[in-house]
Amino acid sequence: EEIDLSMPFVNKIIEMLKPRIIITFGTLAATEIAKTNLTSQHGAIIESESGYTIIPIYHPNYLILKPSAKKDVWDALQNIQKLLKTP
Repeated sequence: EEIDLSMPFVNKIIEMLKPRIIITFGTLAATEIAKTNLTSQHGAIIESESGYTIIPIYHPNYLILKPSAKKDVWDALQNIQKLLKTP
């Protein structure tokens, strides 16, 4: 119910800001914003129909529970940095 109430606001903010890249943290954000399954798409570059890039990564709490996943997030963040450097 909370998601249904908040998504119009999130979508409006995204529309107003027109970001080049959106990083989603965790399964819920990946599912709602990127419309993807985080376990199969972690760190993947997903192009949205609206023209921005979505990169789902693990939630910080997950990294506390599973420290071995930090390398995956680090790799994804390095890819994001490369994307930001390109025009």
